[in-house]
Amino acid sequence: MFRPINLSILLTLCVCVRSMYFDCRRGGQECMNSAPCSNTGECVCGSTAFGPQCQYSTAEYTEKFNLAECEFSCLNGGRCITEIATKSDTCLCTDTFYGDFCESRRAVAVCTGNTMDIYITPFPVFDGAVYVKNNETDPECQFGLTEFGSVKTYNLTLTTTANSTGDCSLESILNTPSAGDVTYNVDIIIQGSLFVTAPDILVKATCVHLNSGVSSLNSDLGTITVDERVPQANDIVTTTYEPVKMDIQNALGTKISPPLYLDKPLRLFFPLSDTQKYTKLVLMKCYAIRGPDIVPQINVTIIDNGCITKEGSYIESTEGIQYTTSPPTVSFYFQAFKFHQSPVVLFECNVKVCRPEEICEVPTCGARRKRSVKHVDDSNDEEVILQQSLTVLDASDPVDLQTSPTGKVTVVVPGEPKPAAAPAQENCFQSVNVMVSLAILLLTVVAFMLATLCITVKFMKVRSQVKVVG
Repeated sequence: MFRPINLSILLTLCVCVRSMYFDCRRGGQECMNSAPCSNTGECVCGSTAFGPQCQYSTAEYTEKFNLAECEFSCLNGGRCITEIATKSDTCLCTDTFYGDFCESRRAVAVCTGNTMDIYITPFPVFDGAVYVKNNETDPECQFGLTEFGSVKTYNLTLTTTANSTGDCSLESILNTPSAGDVTYNVDIIIQGSLFVTAPDILVKATCVHLNSGVSSLNSDLGTITVDERVPQANDIVTTTYEPVKMDIQNALGTKISPPLYLDKPLRLFFPLSDTQKYTKLVLMKCYAIRGPDIVPQINVTIIDNGCITKEGSYIESTEGIQYTTSPPTVSFYFQAFKFHQSPVVLFECNVKVCRPEEICEVPTCGARRKRSVKHVDDSNDEEVILQQSLTVLDASDPVDLQTSPTGKVTVVVPGEPKPAAAPAQENCFQSVNVMVSLAILLLTVVAFMLATLCITVKFMKVRSQVKVVG
């Protein structure tokens, strides 16, 4: 049965008090600058150093709390620190991420149409073992190792097919989460070189193959104890598998640099990312939606059944819809536009993906009747629904410029919280809140003092009258 999948990327990070990948009780992972190791595996830095290992002395390094002043954009909770002597900046990552900008995660599981690729990069220095739980000595289940200096990355590829026999403890559960779906689970252990101990790490990977052939991925990472009875400290990341990606670019294929104004040549770009399972794609339908918070909502079909509609021709560039076969991509070229009362345009597009054995024809569009994309022998109903938005400004509209002065390009991810405010705006807002709170507190104190003074004067007056009468 046809079931379109609304693909999105959802990242959920649960920040725990306890570290995941660094534990000073492990061999090779020691505290620096004479910092002691606590019984929870954390280095106690005090006021003289900072960092997971207390590796940065406060006499040599300082932190920039205003990230706008940092030379780099530190990602995923990374902190910007400056070497006092050279005034050079660097990113200090949490133990879950690494890289120059903290851009890489230490545990990554990638789900394709037929495989689950697992990448583990332990916190250095690491001299232990990474293996599939209950398959430590099985040659077919051994991780490969790639080393770049002190960085070690372990990789294992598991096959996820409908008739999987459970190789490498890969568990398959039929009709989960819904009828016709298949869920695959596998547990990965990261442990020290000699013993199984409490600081060992469990990486739990789950790959869900939906009935339409589109998959989603879930990886749960946590610290385990020997008997696994102690509650785990969880670090959760959820990613949805995308056989097709979507991007809004300049017409030449370059990244958009805001501000973005009317009539700028652009394109909706759809590359086929899973070329192992699929070989072709067809752009079936696209909507342009006014939004996201304007009522009533306006929804205009600009591509239908693979062809540009009358409404779509108003914004179409001369290139129209273009396909490439190596690599498989499709692009829709158009001029930047906007709706009345909103600079934000949301695009929602349906892309059909085809396997090698399937017939998947690109439509012939013209002045005459459109030919259907669906061939008589084509029973493929696998479609992917993608969304992305951008902000377009009218240079002649002062209200438009005032509401969105930067012309920021935004990406809409269904179900994801709205982006956080910029640090400078956040700090300003917090400062206003503090000033208001202080003003209220000051008024309260003054009112209390006046009330106390009035009561005291009245009491003294009463006492004076009593003495006179006596």
